[in-house]
Amino acid sequence: MRLVLLCILLALPAASRAKQPCGLDSMALIPSFTDNSALSAECRLTGDGQAHCRFVEVTLRQIPSEQDLDKARRDDLTASRDAGPRMWAEARRACDSKKKKDSPRAWLDTALANNKTPEKQRAVRRSITNLDALCACKTEQCMKDELLRAEDEERKTCKVWSQTFELDFKKTGPSRWVSTDGPKGTCDVVEVTSIDLDDQNSCLPTVTWVRASANTNAGPLCKGLQLNVPSVWSWRAGRKMLTSCESLEFGL
Repeated sequence: MRLVLLCILLALPAASRAKQPCGLDSMALIPSFTDNSALSAECRLTGDGQAHCRFVEVTLRQIPSEQDLDKARRDDLTASRDAGPRMWAEARRACDSKKKKDSPRAWLDTALANNKTPEKQRAVRRSITNLDALCACKTEQCMKDELLRAEDEERKTCKVWSQTFELDFKKTGPSRWVSTDGPKGTCDVVEVTSIDLDDQNSCLPTVTWVRASANTNAGPLCKGLQLNVPSVWSWRAGRKMLTSCESLEFGL
């Protein structure tokens, strides 16, 4: 499997960073120690020792391990045996309607015409090849094989997505800001987020988030909540990742 050196968590150029005010205003794509994500924030002072921050977290979901992939393939084989006739009927409907404007093939042809980057065009062409191979099948077993192969390709796609959230902070020390959010929701979750600015250089922040408490007896969804397991974003974390992604996809 081809390894791709993915540098998605980039810092701002040095010249650009020099122009930025430091402290709470300097957080731009801070990489994480604990997962494949980076955090940016825009903060403004709202009073004496108080600030409001809007965060954007960008996350990369890597492909499963080989062991997990093998299990997923076995599960797919079992599911395909149970759902064979239905899958065959659905595949035939999709292929028979390929000349219609709302068909999968028409959508792919439009995507190929509209996407201008070579990377996106290659991805669309692969999807067209997969669909044409599926539609060329004359037997149910051929159709199953093509669907399983396409599903395997999908599992080797890394997903990139983002989420935003806003928090109010209080200054609790010379270089420390803390936000306590909650209790909230069915599980009465309390989340604590802290921003620590480096003592020697306030342009180098560390952000820590933790689910500090929750009522794990409030319902089935609350029982599995992890408590006191911090997520940390820091300028000390590595910015590069060596991945085995065969492709990237924006969105969940």
